[in-house]
Amino acid sequence: MNVLAVRSPDPDPERLELVVPEPIVEIDHAALADILEPAPSRSELPRVDPGRYPLRAWTMWETDELEGQFSRARAVAGSLPSIMSKPENLEGLLPQLGSLVERVSPVPLVFSTPEELAESLKEELASLR
Repeated sequence: MNVLAVRSPDPDPERLELVVPEPIVEIDHAALADILEPAPSRSELPRVDPGRYPLRAWTMWETDELEGQFSRARAVAGSLPSIMSKPENLEGLLPQLGSLVERVSPVPLVFSTPEELAESLKEELASLR
């Protein structure tokens, strides 16, 4: 149901926020009230409520350890797979991401397991404080 009901979040580079839009379809919670809540799953992330969330950094997955400066172009290209849901949105998304990575820290994450991701996030977020 999440895949059908949820739109991709959009960065707002002017306000430095991530905007999670309202679901595309209206969910009738009364119709779902009698259905038992499934047990938590390690593979499905918890729902994020619609709203605006402040950004201090922008992360993206990288395949290699980087040497030297992380370029703006590489940060934008690395961000696209995680937020672009439709190719026709590319034209508007590129300038948004370009502006965003100029104003917040782009953080490349190198990992191949969930444990490596957690460790990489922990290290990178500690360096932003």
